[in-house]
Amino acid sequence: MAAATKKRSPAGKRKSRPARRFFLAALKVFLCLVVGAALGLLGRFGYQGVRHSPRFAVRTVTIRTGPRVKAEDVRKLSGIMEGKNIFSFSLVEAVHQIEFHPWVRRATITRKLPDRVEITVFERKPLALVALGSLYYADQEGEVFKRALPGEPLDFPVITGLSLDQVISDQPATARQLRKVEAVLDLAQGSRVLPLREISEVHLDPTYGVTLVTLSDGLRIRLGDEDFPERWRRLERVLAELAGDWGKVEIVDLNFKGQATVKLRSGYKVAMN
Repeated sequence: MAAATKKRSPAGKRKSRPARRFFLAALKVFLCLVVGAALGLLGRFGYQGVRHSPRFAVRTVTIRTGPRVKAEDVRKLSGIMEGKNIFSFSLVEAVHQIEFHPWVRRATITRKLPDRVEITVFERKPLALVALGSLYYADQEGEVFKRALPGEPLDFPVITGLSLDQVISDQPATARQLRKVEAVLDLAQGSRVLPLREISEVHLDPTYGVTLVTLSDGLRIRLGDEDFPERWRRLERVLAELAGDWGKVEIVDLNFKGQATVKLRSGYKVAMN
């Protein structure tokens, strides 16, 4: 008589399947952790090897800069020197150090493996000088960024009407005011009647807005706070009519819509359409 074989009941099979799935899942997690740790150790030792390999020693540092920022100053600020490992410095930190230079608007650094570094410096472009007790440079982004030192260029219009406290405490308002100045000076840049070189001062006033003062005659031109292109066209027509008589005029006021009021130095006013 054959021995009866014992069959596993369906219920037993159902109980073993979850345990098996759990075991397989745990095994997968364990294997992933082992592989991850191995790769991490391999990467760490590999990176350490690269950092000490003479193949990755910096041989060439190329610096592109402008006329106001010396390449040697950029090199010193960055801390990047020939012979150092190309991975031994932080790009972010090196850029940050270069941008401490007052004439630097922005800088970029690129690693060119295996042994070259390229540094590009974008300089600030001065818009004007700002009279704040001493003269300070303001750039085209509306930022007062440094004091003018002996030997530095001073052939820019001088902005008056701002205070040092205002510049320090309310930089957004200062930037808005300086952007108005930039809009007006851009118009003068392309003007044959009143070129930029003829403007010596730009005065900012809460009542009259932007007022220009000419270099040769001290003529005061009130442009207000808005519609500068339209007011500039009116101004050019007035100045063209005055021709060589600018020296007889004290003020040209363009704050009145559609007209210009001319005040002669003798005190008379003449309205011109």
